[in-house]
Amino acid sequence: MSGSGDLKRLVIHFNSTTERNACLSLQHDDLADLKFFLHNLQQLRIDEDLWAIQVTDIPFFIKKDDIIALFKKYGNIQSCCLHTRANAKVQQARIVYDDASPIQRFVDKQWAIYCYSTCLRITPCSLSLDQKKS
Repeated sequence: MSGSGDLKRLVIHFNSTTERNACLSLQHDDLADLKFFLHNLQQLRIDEDLWAIQVTDIPFFIKKDDIIALFKKYGNIQSCCLHTRANAKVQQARIVYDDASPIQRFVDKQWAIYCYSTCLRITPCSLSLDQKKS
């Protein structure tokens, strides 16, 4: 199960398409307000990108708790993942909010933020490669 509120998802795996079709064709009165969709990982990733930002140029002395504390003032954080590429001198973070409203701030007006006197770059994950380069 993932998401929260109206965006909550329950992923059910079936052993075969026959079983899936049989389940979807049945009438579920107790689940009348739910919608069923085929599972599409690429679409789920695109949807998540609308709610996510990438933070780069993070020095190693800044920890995950520092990043969460800095960015939670803009909205509820669903997940925060810090990672380092091989032989990199800085870290990167992917922050996913529980809706798209906090991301608009980073699209329109704020592309950097200071943390412990260090400037961190912020890029919305929904931007195309051309938009990220410009």
